[in-house]
Amino acid sequence: MLENLEKYLATSSYSNYHAENLTDLGLAHWHFRLIGSDKISSGKIVRIPKQSQINLPPLENLIYQKNCYQTTFASGATPQFYELIHPNRYLKNGALIVEEIKGREVNVKEDFLKMAEALVKLHSLSTDEKNPVIWQPSRPIEAMLKEVAEQMTYLEKSPLGRQVSHLIVNEFKKVNRKIEELNFQSIPLALISFDCHPGNFIVNEENQAILVDLEKCRYSYPGFDLAHATLYTSTTWGKNQQELTQNLLSDKEMIAFYEKWLQSMPRDYALETLPSLLILRTLMWLWSVSWCGKWLIESKLKKDQVKKDQAKEQNWSSELSHKALIEQVKFNVEDYLKEENIVKVRSEWSEGSSLNRLLEGF
Repeated sequence: MLENLEKYLATSSYSNYHAENLTDLGLAHWHFRLIGSDKISSGKIVRIPKQSQINLPPLENLIYQKNCYQTTFASGATPQFYELIHPNRYLKNGALIVEEIKGREVNVKEDFLKMAEALVKLHSLSTDEKNPVIWQPSRPIEAMLKEVAEQMTYLEKSPLGRQVSHLIVNEFKKVNRKIEELNFQSIPLALISFDCHPGNFIVNEENQAILVDLEKCRYSYPGFDLAHATLYTSTTWGKNQQELTQNLLSDKEMIAFYEKWLQSMPRDYALETLPSLLILRTLMWLWSVSWCGKWLIESKLKKDQVKKDQAKEQNWSSELSHKALIEQVKFNVEDYLKEENIVKVRSEWSEGSSLNRLLEGF
């Protein structure tokens, strides 16, 4: 891919730049840094899609991502968008050029409150005039249930034990009953990331957490983002066996994260959001583990077989990423689907849990 990008750059207004290959850390994009002829970084990152995670053809996928970056930039918690590169003979999926955020990776144990502050900025953006390109389901809770249900079908095909599948399916049935008991029409919406696991944040030189991956934004419930930033299936993503425990938030830290967000948002908004938070945490976890079942199946497909056989734009084929990344994802996916980890995560929204008590007493 680097060779193709260099060929494109030579024919573009960036002909005096070359690209520096960044470590392959994502299943959806390759990332490259643009370097000027004076050997000084231009402050720009090229994001080349490997696929569309929201089932869009290449150009529509890029337009959607461009709108995500442009709409969220006013929050002060996301990078600036610079340029859309149309699909071409060198880059069949095109690319985006966005601002490079100089800084460091998030340390979950030290930076979780910075992530909460970034989400406050994002969720505080006005929704009075919504960007028409960004997805707003007419009934967001039903859209999420549909998405999870579709992914759940993979659990039957994946190499999981019967007990593990039963635990996940049973949790899905329970959360459906809870959803029926709550009037979700009364839960306020926000522009959310829907992909804000800690690996998608960078702590910049001003010591602020910046959310750098913005391809799946939608108008939905902020509780999805709060869950995605703090669940075990998020904080340990991309971490090896030795790093798991040091990237696991304690109950006290998780509660502090929710408290930070609730206390920073307008009081009425926070109170209206409260009844949904445990349900949305459960549903976000179900989305994550059902995606794991899906990945176990689809990662084994040839990259060209996915579209030919299933006529869709998502493509989780292992052929699209380096072996080291695939091995890391496989480790994480299998870890998340262990029975003991499922049981532990489910305890977070049990009746006597610390998070439950916080939300009841807020």
